Amino acid sequence: MVQDAKHVALNPRDQNAAGGWRNSNRNLLDAVGGVRNAITSDLLNRG
Repeated sequence: MVQDAKHVALNPRDQNAAGGWRNSNRNLLDAVGGVRNAITSDLLNRG
């Protein structure tokens, strides 16, 4: 994601770079959401 953001910073008009950054950002958010779900379900199963 950082590398994709760098490409956008170097050329903000590059639509391919912007799309790559958006995809990386979406993947990161999905991964964080997966961790959140795993932790939440683990806490619920303990109770």
